[in-house]
Amino acid sequence: MKYKLSWFLKASSHYLTIFLLRFYQKNKQVVFVCGAPRSGTSWVSDVLAFYFNLPRPKHYVLPLLFECVVHTHSILNPKKYHNCFYVIRNGKNSFLSQYYMIKKLMLSEEKFVGKKLYKGIFKDVNKEENTSHNVLELMKLESKKKDNLFEKYKKIHSYKEDSKSSLIIYEEAIENPIKVFSEAITKNTGSCDLERLEKVLELLSKKSQNKLPSKRKSTTINKTPSDSKDILDDEAVRYYEKMISK
Repeated sequence: MKYKLSWFLKASSHYLTIFLLRFYQKNKQVVFVCGAPRSGTSWVSDVLAFYFNLPRPKHYVLPLLFECVVHTHSILNPKKYHNCFYVIRNGKNSFLSQYYMIKKLMLSEEKFVGKKLYKGIFKDVNKEENTSHNVLELMKLESKKKDNLFEKYKKIHSYKEDSKSSLIIYEEAIENPIKVFSEAITKNTGSCDLERLEKVLELLSKKSQNKLPSKRKSTTINKTPSDSKDILDDEAVRYYEKMISK
């Protein structure tokens, strides 16, 4: 019950924050980073927070009302929210990454919201050969939600031509971060301090982060990106492609 209450308070606070900052942003600097879960939004949020010299609060239980970088999985409308950066990743890899996160929690016997449900739909998570089946079940479960990952992707693509909205493709950002972030920042603000951006990206690089104690490390930039190639079978791939093309 305690972890459910904690989750409810954090979720409620986050949505209240989004509502309040819609009005607060008119006179203050607020940067919104939007994208589906496991798509690289945490890393992008950290890069932008360092670049703009803004705080990036995590796991807050009280609403935020100050200049900051807000990381959200809600896909905000650029007509209502200024300074939005949209992050998108190959959806199959996002699902695979999400499954690995859930698998890790289940194997640790840690309590989390949805654990009972996942136990009911997944085959034994200890066996690697069940990965594709379990990711497929995760996709089917996600498709039942009103604001699911498939819909988030479609919404982001519909916003990408907006002159005030910057789209960051995760795979491209990992491959060439200077180019991708500089173009996104320039589109959003009109210019980019390349020297500052280079220093920020070096600070958040694997090499620099690995020198820090685990508690001080930043986000998933330290981890090997999930790759669905040769892991998901034809049935899982077909289901994903069917849902994303609807």
